[in-house]
Amino acid sequence: MSRPYETERLTEDDLRSFTMCPRFHSFGGTNIYPITTQLLKLSTEKALTECIRNDRLDPSMKYMKALLRSSKELELSKYYMDGQVLTMHNAVGMALGEVFGAFNANDFLPVFGPAPWSIKVSKSAIQITVSGILKTKTRTLHIIDFSPYQDMHGIKNDPIIYLKAQTISQFVKPWFNCSQCVIHVFSLSTANTLLYHKLESAEMDHLALTRIQRIVKAIEMKVDFPVLPCKRDCPFKSKCYLETI
Repeated sequence: MSRPYETERLTEDDLRSFTMCPRFHSFGGTNIYPITTQLLKLSTEKALTECIRNDRLDPSMKYMKALLRSSKELELSKYYMDGQVLTMHNAVGMALGEVFGAFNANDFLPVFGPAPWSIKVSKSAIQITVSGILKTKTRTLHIIDFSPYQDMHGIKNDPIIYLKAQTISQFVKPWFNCSQCVIHVFSLSTANTLLYHKLESAEMDHLALTRIQRIVKAIEMKVDFPVLPCKRDCPFKSKCYLETI
């Protein structure tokens, strides 16, 4: 079933939830970040902001300070037991060191912390954000981003990273065979191991951008058919089944 579209203001999660299942999206379903990835993302952003103030990536910086501030902001102690919070701190603390360890302080300079954008696709404005932007001696911009998915298949097939790569690459003039931007995507698996995927704008699959345009147009048209057969543990499964029949 579809209805005439109207101007939309969409978020990253709108595109992700619609890609998962249009009916899931129409019921208000979301793909939220797992709490450990939320903690890692927020800690990275706070640590990166501190690095920008110091005008350098400092490998000796006390990342634990950013972790504790983020934990307090997310109110972990209110919703989790002390042992669970300690486990999260240990896992995210190690991952935080790995995230910043991927960027040599002599080669990368932080220029932006969390940065929001509004992009027009079809007749909709899509709100996207990245956690940080670094630059090197070349013109290439390096983007730090996080994914709500906890497996490499989900991360690599997330259409949002292609949209971000295309958007940010427009701010950099083409230079020889170098990529205009490189997006570094991090996440934590269900076992709390760090997952990492890199996408260079020069190697971007432009069919993915066409797919995004189709997704947005379908959202505008209020398409809400279910994906069948449904093998997911969906909270709307009983309601969806009744509407389908």
